[in-house]
Amino acid sequence: MDFTPFFAQAEPVAPATDAQKSGRSIGEQAAARMIATRAGDGSTDNTSYVPSTAPGQWRPTGSGAAATPNWGKLHRFYRYGSPQPAPDYRYPVDWPANGTLDLSPVSSSSARPQLPGGFSDITSLLSSQAYADQVNEVKSLGGATSTTRTAEQTQIAWFWANDLNGTYKPPGQLLDTTRSVSQQRGLSQLENTKLFSTVSAALADAAIVAWDAKYLTAIDLWRPESAIQLAADDGNAQTTPDASWQPLSADTAGVHFSPPFPAYISGHATFAGAWAASMQEYFGTDSISFTVGTEDPHAVDSSGRFLTRSFTSFSQAGQEDARSRIYLGVHYSWDGDYGYAAGRKLVGPGGELLADGTRTHTKLKVGVGYTYSAPSSTATPSSTYTADLSRYDSVRDAFNQCDYDGADIAQGQGQANSWACNVQYDGRVLLYLF
Repeated sequence: MDFTPFFAQAEPVAPATDAQKSGRSIGEQAAARMIATRAGDGSTDNTSYVPSTAPGQWRPTGSGAAATPNWGKLHRFYRYGSPQPAPDYRYPVDWPANGTLDLSPVSSSSARPQLPGGFSDITSLLSSQAYADQVNEVKSLGGATSTTRTAEQTQIAWFWANDLNGTYKPPGQLLDTTRSVSQQRGLSQLENTKLFSTVSAALADAAIVAWDAKYLTAIDLWRPESAIQLAADDGNAQTTPDASWQPLSADTAGVHFSPPFPAYISGHATFAGAWAASMQEYFGTDSISFTVGTEDPHAVDSSGRFLTRSFTSFSQAGQEDARSRIYLGVHYSWDGDYGYAAGRKLVGPGGELLADGTRTHTKLKVGVGYTYSAPSSTATPSSTYTADLSRYDSVRDAFNQCDYDGADIAQGQGQANSWACNVQYDGRVLLYLF
């Protein structure tokens, strides 16, 4: 892509004052350093991807060939804990049972969620009741001609879509929301530098982790339109084929489509989880109200103006973003649930910032800010603890917040045992030690 016209628009005249010249020089030096740092990061991998024809596995749906199948192999952008020499720029994601940080040379697999539904192979997944429930939910709510989707759910679907060229795409929408919150709270230029660098790096990592789960695991899950149209092939008596079913998702000409890559996990949801966690980490609270816009051409009012939606917390917006993909007909619930959780796991609260043994952070505990020190390996586990999930609206909300709640238990309640839902999240134990 040629960025020359964008550069010309951003800087229409050459720097004239000493301050302007200094600013350009600093920017150019920073860019050169970034480019050098990312050399050999895997972004030029063009290994071809061969779609499977096996039931359950992803295949093209008419919207194009598999897009960016190697993006999950990239080195990550964030580095927390002990800095590693190039090319191993990453940060520790897991606290293995022995308490040793995972600094092995991997790109994103340490942040990889479990396979869909926790199934180890596509055959057991397809034959399960859980799979049938997932398919039938999106079949009902996400179809182009659905009669069960509400008017608000349809608005939510289009509002967060931004899949079409010409829109700012999902990360751009979240960055625009970041701008709105920043302006509302009057952040300084220096504060914005830290905020936007944090959010941008988190979104970059979210893309890597989502695409790792999509393409580089044993199950490259087919999109709902394939699952529904080809349900006769899945061996599950609880699903029935509908060859005419199409998702609500559509281009400007009204042609319905699914994005050209596997369903699990949802990129939108992973971006949303990483964004919500980054914003909560930066501001020290989740409870900030804001209004966000969209650029999707379907999300307009009767006057043709883009719609806006208002929220009272970052997690509320992030979870709605994740859920919107079911209403749009392009994802299953577990794509959104595990994607959102994976995004949050990248950053915190309750995520990998806990692995940084050199800093103190501000977190949210039931609406009240409090601080805690870095984790210690000398904590004594407690054998009894009953989680208070009353502040969550549903099982889905509680699950999406499981990493956060694990940190809450470990830091706020003085417990050193692992939070159980981390085990069902990725099949391994993530220790929160105080």
